[in-house]
Amino acid sequence: MRISREGVSLLVDFEIAAGERAQSLRLAFDRNHDGRLDPGEQAALLENLARTATLRTQLFLDGGAAALERRSVRGEKLDQPASSDALLAVRVELSAPWPPAGFWRRVFGTARRLELDDVDETGHVPVTAECIGCRVSEASSGVADGNLVRGANTPLSLAVQL
Repeated sequence: MRISREGVSLLVDFEIAAGERAQSLRLAFDRNHDGRLDPGEQAALLENLARTATLRTQLFLDGGAAALERRSVRGEKLDQPASSDALLAVRVELSAPWPPAGFWRRVFGTARRLELDDVDETGHVPVTAECIGCRVSEASSGVADGNLVRGANTPLSLAVQL
């Protein structure tokens, strides 16, 4: 997660480990059963992975749900043969601007608050938060060190001085 005066950017990395599950996905997206994924089939698989990666991702800014905008999606090993059991991976970049600052925040410079929540089958998702041009003043998990929070898991609540 990258936090700045403009808003918050999330880089969500998602992997399907090498093995039967990765192979099954490739075979399922080989719609014409020719043993390879053509560009359209790769695009459909990439979209499926991106949606799965961000299915439970929620960001709250200053107490309200943020509308996350998808900025980019990059896949890995989508061009393997349909029978391949190699790892599948996707990185999805999402972003959201800060809501307008209220009177008290403008006048007294109180901290902006954000909460990131994401859940997978393990019950938590690791996250690193970097504050660009700002300082993390409070973190619910992980170790806050000025502009960086390391070793955190979601849900993660932060107070940020912009």
